[in-house]
Amino acid sequence: MSQVKTKGVRLKTIMYSRAFMLGYKEVVNGLPFNSDYDKWKSADQWSYERGRQFAILSGGKQPPKIGKQVNYQALLNYAELNYNGEII
Repeated sequence: MSQVKTKGVRLKTIMYSRAFMLGYKEVVNGLPFNSDYDKWKSADQWSYERGRQFAILSGGKQPPKIGKQVNYQALLNYAELNYNGEII
């Protein structure tokens, strides 16, 4: 079985995605893995998993967005986690 094709994506773009926010919010609210996950596009699955990981690694205390804007401190934290290989 071959791997899916990948492409580079800006971290800010990932954090703006609905799937990232859904993953983050579900972890913060103690919800299980979303049962519709297998029906989503690959890019949304990646963003969802990243959102869940970020919620766990940030302790759920650093919201990715404030209003409609990406939280700059959360973006810096996500970038560091990504750079260190702690998050995909």
